[in-house]
Amino acid sequence: MKRGPSQREGAGSLLGRRRLLGAGGAAAGAALPLALGAACAPGGAAPAGKPQGSVEAWTVWDGTREALMNQQIEDFQRLVPAVTVRHSLVQQAQMYDKYTSAIAGGTSPDSVMVHGRMLPAMADRGQLVALDAYVRRDGLKPAEVWYEPEWQGQLWRGKAYGLPLASGGGNFVLYYNRSHFQEAGLDPNAPPKTWADLATAAERLTQRGGGRLGYASGGLWTEYLSCNAGRLFGNDLTRVAWNATEGVESAQYELDLERRLHGGRAGLAEALGGQTQVQAFASGKLSMLNNGVYFAFYELKQLAPDLPYGAAAFPYNGSNPRARSLNFSDGGWGYSVPQGARNPDAAWEWQKYACAGEGNLKFFLAQGRPTPVKRHNERPEFRQASPYFDVLVATLHNQALAGVTPAWPEIRTVLTQMVADIGAGKVGPKDGLDGGAKQAQLLLDRFAAGSGK
Repeated sequence: MKRGPSQREGAGSLLGRRRLLGAGGAAAGAALPLALGAACAPGGAAPAGKPQGSVEAWTVWDGTREALMNQQIEDFQRLVPAVTVRHSLVQQAQMYDKYTSAIAGGTSPDSVMVHGRMLPAMADRGQLVALDAYVRRDGLKPAEVWYEPEWQGQLWRGKAYGLPLASGGGNFVLYYNRSHFQEAGLDPNAPPKTWADLATAAERLTQRGGGRLGYASGGLWTEYLSCNAGRLFGNDLTRVAWNATEGVESAQYELDLERRLHGGRAGLAEALGGQTQVQAFASGKLSMLNNGVYFAFYELKQLAPDLPYGAAAFPYNGSNPRARSLNFSDGGWGYSVPQGARNPDAAWEWQKYACAGEGNLKFFLAQGRPTPVKRHNERPEFRQASPYFDVLVATLHNQALAGVTPAWPEIRTVLTQMVADIGAGKVGPKDGLDGGAKQAQLLLDRFAAGSGK
């Protein structure tokens, strides 16, 4: 396959630039282009090129999703009988080592599941095939199909190396127990909107003698930063910016909130009675919980199907006039074609079906969770899945992208340790953020020097 010219995202960027977004584009009701082919239009004609043969697809869809995956493959093969999809399950902990070994050893599968936080690194090493020629050939209009942040998360240096599969946004939703709100004299129809609201509600909901915690924070600094108009990196992604005022305020707020509610991060486990946050919420020991858009439809249905829950946007810093509720994201899951794939044409047809077509609709509708495909979320079946579906979908529009570069996996390790050290009281917010920023800047500079940029 010939590679097309670079699709530039913006002039003047040192990294050619993977955009940092505050919010995605508005949802559109535009239909998927007919040029997507039969894989996106059940009952349609066979796609141009008549792909055939087998597609070896590696994913991490385990548990209950494996059965959904098998059904998706069966439906696709009825639609495109000349193509046989063979699914192999890989473990997330070893997936990238497995991919790298297969690509280097000449035994690449045809389709791999890649998270956005790893996509730039794999693309920069030449491990993934650019899909732009396929996008142009089939007249695919990404802006009409997917939420803009989800599509941006599949790009590196202006080229597409994957198709959005499962949303990267929506990892930060405030779930709350409506009954607890009523008991505490809080309006269950008016959940916290600001940081001040969150702290007030959390204190009123907490029953220190009765074994109930109002809210469990801890380790959510990147989300507080996003909801305080802060950012991890500068516009060109070459400078660490997280130790600015917004970052320090965010770290201090979370630290103070934890101390007020349960004496600091070390006291959280005891406050939850030895349960995980999800278990505590399901059992009524925790009144408010941060979790993803998938939580209400998957874990909560299994653990406490009758729990009267509510869902709201993550609170923002009401004292900052530039702040609003945004969902931090370092990318979502996508399907990519690895270098060395034996049947990239057939893999492309499979990926269109699974990422933009009927296969994507059925797969996520069965889970009741929003999909990155805009028009799918407008289906009435989705809205029946939860009375808060509009709240959940809004998180896909309103994302703050991390600014992922090939250096991000290492920087993410630095950031995670930095947040843990601040939470544990080993270092203060300002000194901790400064120290972490210094380490991260060295990693960014090393990448820039190595790439010649």
